Amino acid sequence: MANKTKAERAAELQAAGIPQKAFTIPQFCARHAISEGLYQKLRDQDPPLTPRETRLLDRVIITEEAETDWRREREAASVRRQVAAE
Repeated sequence: MANKTKAERAAELQAAGIPQKAFTIPQFCARHAISEGLYQKLRDQDPPLTPRETRLLDRVIITEEAETDWRREREAASVRRQVAAE
């Protein structure tokens, strides 16, 4: 029996209704319609404007929880800027 690819395993989980809980940087960028270049610019800010990253050996993943926290933080910062501009 041959080993399945990551894509095949992901497709099986999705077909079974099991949601993906962690994402690579390219997956995160695709989910939020931003380029990897913009992601890098956000990461280079002080403090970084990217979600928390989890490092596993040579991989970087972004958990669903970090993604949710990031989205809330970015939305709150946007509201603060709008209020300050009024």
